[in-house]
Amino acid sequence: MAEISSEFCDIGRLALLLAMTQTRELEEEIKQLIASLHMQCCVTEVGGVENDFKKSLIRNTLGAAYASNLIRKNSNDTHALVHATIEAGRSSFSNITTFNTSFKMKLAIVKDDKWICVATFGEGGVHPLSSHSRAGMGIMHL
Repeated sequence: MAEISSEFCDIGRLALLLAMTQTRELEEEIKQLIASLHMQCCVTEVGGVENDFKKSLIRNTLGAAYASNLIRKNSNDTHALVHATIEAGRSSFSNITTFNTSFKMKLAIVKDDKWICVATFGEGGVHPLSSHSRAGMGIMHL
């Protein structure tokens, strides 16, 4: 991977970059970069049709963060992660709740000592032939 300049290494850009990786090899390279910057991260996937997707988004995000020890199981960390996840979800699916849109998203969580960021990247559409790329991001203070 090409060297990434330090001005590119803010938490939001790194989370989006990690969410957009298409191979495990590239994912591991980005994870190593994040670790070298004294940040933590984890990745998961989420999919489903609208309301199921929205429920799975929160559940999968919390599950991944807890399982990887990215956050502690306390009200402050959980609250910050849930709000960042909701913000990322809103920017991924905006106001299309009147249709049965299907989503398949990769989700990355990146955390430093003060902030947590959730980024999503994947596809969504009402019909497989109309599916297209979508991205979202949410950041919350810990």
